[in-house]
Amino acid sequence: MLLSHTMRWSIVDAPPALAPSTVQVWRIDTPAFDANDCLALLTDEERTRADRFRHEESKAEYITGHACLRYLLKHQLQQPVAIQKSKHGKPFLAGSELAFNITHSAGTVLIAFAHCQTIGVDLEKHKPRFSDTSLHREVFAPSECEALQNASSPQQAEAMFFHLWTSKEALLKADGRGLMLPSSSFAITFDQQQQVQLPDNTTPLHVLQLPIDKGYSAALALDILPTDVNLFRFQPVWLKREYNGASDNPASLQDGYHAG
Repeated sequence: MLLSHTMRWSIVDAPPALAPSTVQVWRIDTPAFDANDCLALLTDEERTRADRFRHEESKAEYITGHACLRYLLKHQLQQPVAIQKSKHGKPFLAGSELAFNITHSAGTVLIAFAHCQTIGVDLEKHKPRFSDTSLHREVFAPSECEALQNASSPQQAEAMFFHLWTSKEALLKADGRGLMLPSSSFAITFDQQQQVQLPDNTTPLHVLQLPIDKGYSAALALDILPTDVNLFRFQPVWLKREYNGASDNPASLQDGYHAG
């Protein structure tokens, strides 16, 4: 069954509980949020990191995305949890079976949740860099570079480039080794859903393309193929409703999420 053929973005009244063997991916359109209000939900460490962003759009994506992450974690876990980082910098939830990953690009944030060992999600706005052949050789395997060179049109080359790019980024994020594993060290296909064996990893990963707006590409990777992938749109009113007056009592907002 090709999961990507059945996935649609849905609007719900409240975040549903994550069912076993399923994945939730939440979409946040950051222009609909007030980043300054969201800032009250972040830890001091997160505020410091937000200040490092040079571009206001990326800063707003980070702030809004992590505020929504805090909200969703609180509703999924119903108890305090510490977010820690692996030796390669991948965040994870200490003492919880819930895995998550977050990505953002050009005004959109995606947050993925699953009851599995590992998960990765990537989102990219299409940019002209797809035609840079020197970049192809740096980040793609030889067979992938050859496929890009044989594309029948610039439009096909663009779609192929970002299919590869997002799939590989999602796989690397799920794997957790970061820059220790070059993206050119393994090859994938252009299937919408596939299983990939990464170097020096005994557990194969599944990766699938997610439906997203024209001009964007998105991919999801995880170690266990789910029975369903549920796509939801995060509603700004949820933060306003639950965290009204947050700036006066920010500590009350951190009951479900603590920096490790």
